[in-house]
Order: sequence, then structure tokens, then C-alpha cells
Amino acid sequence: MALDAAGDVFVSDNGNSRVLEFKAPLSSGQGAGGVFGQTGSFTSSACNTGGSVKATNLCSPAGLAMDSAGDLFVSDTGNSRLLQFTKPFAASPVAAREAGQPDFTHGTANRVDAHGLSAASSVAIDQSVTPHRLYLADTNNNRVLAWANSASAFANLPADLVIGQPDPMSTACGSSNLCNPNAVAVDRSGNVYVADTSDNRVVIYDSPFTNGISPDVILSTTQPAGVAIDAQGNLFVTSLRQGTVTVYEPPLSSGQSPSLRVGGLCSLDPVHLTTKRASLCGPHAVAVDAAGRMYVADMGDNRVLEYDHPLAAGTVPDRVFGQSDNFTSAVCGAGVSGLCLPTGVSVDESGKLFIADSGNSRVLEYNAPLLNSAATLVFGQGGDFTSNIPNNVALSNSSLWFVLAQAILPAVNGGPYAFGGGGVANDNSGNLYVTDNGNNRLLEFNGPFPTSTLSPTPTMTPTPSPTPIRQPTRTPTRRPTNTPAPTRE
Repeated sequence: MALDAAGDVFVSDNGNSRVLEFKAPLSSGQGAGGVFGQTGSFTSSACNTGGSVKATNLCSPAGLAMDSAGDLFVSDTGNSRLLQFTKPFAASPVAAREAGQPDFTHGTANRVDAHGLSAASSVAIDQSVTPHRLYLADTNNNRVLAWANSASAFANLPADLVIGQPDPMSTACGSSNLCNPNAVAVDRSGNVYVADTSDNRVVIYDSPFTNGISPDVILSTTQPAGVAIDAQGNLFVTSLRQGTVTVYEPPLSSGQSPSLRVGGLCSLDPVHLTTKRASLCGPHAVAVDAAGRMYVADMGDNRVLEYDHPLAAGTVPDRVFGQSDNFTSAVCGAGVSGLCLPTGVSVDESGKLFIADSGNSRVLEYNAPLLNSAATLVFGQGGDFTSNIPNNVALSNSSLWFVLAQAILPAVNGGPYAFGGGGVANDNSGNLYVTDNGNNRLLEFNGPFPTSTLSPTPTMTPTPSPTPIRQPTRTPTRRPTNTPAPTRE
């Protein structure tokens, strides 16, 4: 309640999302003479009058105050803002100023802006220009953030572009925006590919820093979770529920059908923790190396599969990571040979393989993946291959926490799948970028990292190979980054 110099009383009617003014002189049973927050109506009581946030409405207002000029200040709690109404008050008062939000049409707690992240799941580096650009799939805010200089993302500077929303403060999910984008990729020309998961499509933006952020190509596909481009321009897309990797040949155009499907069958036996060589259960991320080999994070089978010839009809995987070279095992494991719910995969220019092992809150590096399926370096667990504690007990500049929203389905219905988890990417300087979604941040680990003494030699059929000599591991470090404020989903 507040009282002005003339004796008028202002009452915060929280449950009716309004403020009532009772004019002096006061008497028992007197009715209100003015109403704030309901566009002048004494019979309306909906939060924001049942619509969007405006300068004329309120949502569960609480505290009130008056200044010497007779202006009324309202703590508009439901909209996370403070409003100032200046005298003289109209029949339908309109706030003159606000604090706590960027404008009168936003009312988000811990407001979303060009800095904040909510469960970011994928990152891509555009190396077609110098300095490199950085794209980040800010999944729960339904957008992709982009920085013209990747270093800016780690210097507490706002994103230069917001893709998938009309402004940095909006988070609406829908076909005119993005909805839970789980992956982003960039080709050699700077074109951006987004797995718009909940909109069941892949959206392509031709050089958005040059040509704008309106979609140029839209491809329909069921719950895409990963995207990758090879040197010839072939687009690889993982589909969570369909258990497939679909391939689209260039030139790409809206409505185009895929030219090839890999997988399509989940063979997981969740009781005996077995599977089959060709099985894909909830495939999450996909990556393609310089030689055209495809790596798929087969999350439901707790493994990553490598295909030497992914564009061949009827192709089957040639190598398996996370199951000690066993194509029929689906155990959730740790150590140098285990994986549990992998969600991210990338390959650097030298052929090193990086896997976001989300169930173990770590990233693994494989120095010579064509020769040996044992990891040679671990990130996020203090150098310990046997540890899998989120944040390695305490949050630090080298800890990781990968969070998954997992759905358990029988194999006949596509098998288990999940949204979220960690994502990985590399640049040509040997640095590693990790989306640490449980901590709502992006980390950069500066390379170079320890290398293997083995010289990879591709083979059509994997054969037992000598165990490589592991180099001493170290705890990676990164440039300091800001920890964004929590944002709403």
C-alpha cells in the first residue's frame, strides 16, 4: 500500500493483477476510483490482461511506493520488472518507465539476453574467415548465438547475431523461430546448418553475417539431433526417433528428399546390454573427417561408430568406440575403453577424434582412432579415466557437467534417445570447444594436446592392433569465460 500527498490510497491487489486507487476523503465501503494494470477495467483480473506483456498491464504486483511528485512505482513481480506511472493518471494508466527489462514487452526472470545460455548443446567454428566465427546452439532458449570473432564469446561480449528469434530477449518456440535446436554446423563457405529438433527440420542459412538471418533452405526430417557437412557438400543428419543418418546431396533446396539412409533399426537388448553391428539407437551427433569417414554418436547403444564409406548403399560401421572393439556390446562403461550415452563427436584436422561422453560428464580424445579404440586423454575429470562425477566434485575451469533429458523407449519404437548433453568442436589451431550444458557455459581448452606415436593406417575390416604408448595426460586449461545468469526454459 502507498499514500500520496493528497491522501489518496493505492493498494496492490496481487491476486487480481492490478493496483487500485481510493481517492480522498476516504469512507467505509468506498469503491476504488482508479485501476492500474487492467486497461481501465474493474472487472478484469487476468495476469497481463490475458495477453502479452505491455506498458499497460500487470501480473501479480506486490510493493508500491510514491515519490514527491506523486508518481507511483509498482513492483510488477510476475513480469520481473519495476514500473513507474507518472501523474496525472489516465483512466487506463500507461507506465512511463520500466526497470529490470529491456523494454515494455518483455517480462522474463533473469532475462534472456545476448550473453545468457540455457542448456547449450552444440558449437561450431567457422574457419572460412579470420578471425574465426563461433556459432552456439542455445537449445533451451530456442536460438543460435553467433560471434563474429570467436574470442569475443570468451570475453564477456554479447553475441553479434541471434538466429531463430526476433531479438536477444525472446525465446518463443515455433515454426517462425527455432525450437530446441540441438546441433549447428558450418561448411567451408560459411553457410550455417541448424538441427531444429522440435520443429522437425534442418534450417540452412547462407553466410548469415553477410546475407542475414532469414532461412534460405528448409529440409523436413524427424527430430534431427546432429548435422555435418563433408568436403563435397553432402549434408549428414541424425534422426533420434528414426534411428537413422540421412544424407542430402548438393545442391540443397527446400523440400528436398534424402538420397541415402544409414541405419533405421535399433537392436538394443536393454536386459542383456547387447546390440548388433548395424544398430542405431537414438543417434545424436555426427561428424565427417577430411577423408570422408563418418562418425556417429550412437547414444542408446553407448558407443560411437565409424563408417569408412558412408555414401555406399547398405554401408555398415567399420569401427566401434566405447565397447572394446565389440560390435555386439552395449554396456554403459567408463575407463579408457568405455562410453556411456555419448552425445557429441568431432574430428580435428589431424584426424584426432573427440567424444562428449555425457553419461560420464567428460570428453575423451583418441589420438589414433584408426588404429586403436582406447582413449588417450580425458577432459572434465582431472585426468582420471575412472572418474565420472559431474563437475569432478566441484565446479572449476576444467570440470564438466553434461545433462540429458532422456526418454526410454523399447527398440521396436526406436529405442532410447535423449536431448541435451555435451557437444564438441575443434578449430585449425588445435583448440577444443565444449558445450558444458549442465553449467550453462561454453569452454575452450587450448591445444595442442598430447599426441600418439602411432601412424594411422585405414583398413576396410578392423583387425587387432598394438596398444599405443599413452603419453602423460594433463588437465586442460581454458581461457576464462563468464558464467551466464540462469535463463528460463
